Amino acid sequence: MKTLFRNLTTFYYANVAGETALRDSQGYLTGEYAITYTDPIAVKGNVSASMGAVYESPTGLTAGYDKVIVCDQPDLPIEDSSVLWVEVGTDQPYDYVVSRIRRSFNSIRIGIKRVDVSE
Repeated sequence: MKTLFRNLTTFYYANVAGETALRDSQGYLTGEYAITYTDPIAVKGNVSASMGAVYESPTGLTAGYDKVIVCDQPDLPIEDSSVLWVEVGTDQPYDYVVSRIRRSFNSIRIGIKRVDVSE
């Protein structure tokens, strides 16, 4: 089933591009790495209202996701490690991460979780 055009919202995503080695103030490697992302890519999809659930498992409580995005592009190259800008612009830090991806023949459902990223 196709998503309705009037329900589409523009959001942005970025995939992991690699890692960058961090250096201290004197130029020495610290042994830590920072993840680098691709430039944000604009996509249109049906973003649900806030939702989610918490499940009890033998290892403790597991949080589901906060929102679901449905796109009619099943070959969208979004990954489990992607970050998203849904409620903020790309001039700010990302506000969601991918929690779960489900692909079908005609669409893709992306469960996303809200995160607080400080610069």
